[in-house]
Amino acid sequence: MANSEKDSECFCTSGFCSCCSRTTRRIEKDALDGPAPIEILARVSAQMGEPDRAIAALQKLLSVPYSGPLAENVAPLTPALLRLDPMFDSLRNDPRFQKLAESASPK
Repeated sequence: MANSEKDSECFCTSGFCSCCSRTTRRIEKDALDGPAPIEILARVSAQMGEPDRAIAALQKLLSVPYSGPLAENVAPLTPALLRLDPMFDSLRNDPRFQKLAESASPK
C-alpha cells in the first residue's frame, strides 16, 4: 500500500486530514471488512468527544448490512443497541444521534 507510511504518521485530533480521508474512503469501499473499522471509529470518536465524526460513522453503519466487529456472532449496531450502548452516552443529547436511535430499523 503506497500510502501506508503517510497514514501511519497521522495523529490528527480534530476533523479529517487528507490521509484520514483517504483511509476512510478505502475502508468504506471494502464490502466485507469495511463496516467493522467504521464501527470502531464511531465508538472511539464518541469517547474522544468528536460527535460529528461519530455520528457520520453511525449514519454509514446503519445504511449497510454487516456483522459486528468486536467478536464473532456479535450483532451489528442497530437503533435499539444505540439506545442501550453506554459508549454512546456522550452523544445522547445530540438531535442527530436521537434521530438515529429512534429509527425503527437500519436503513
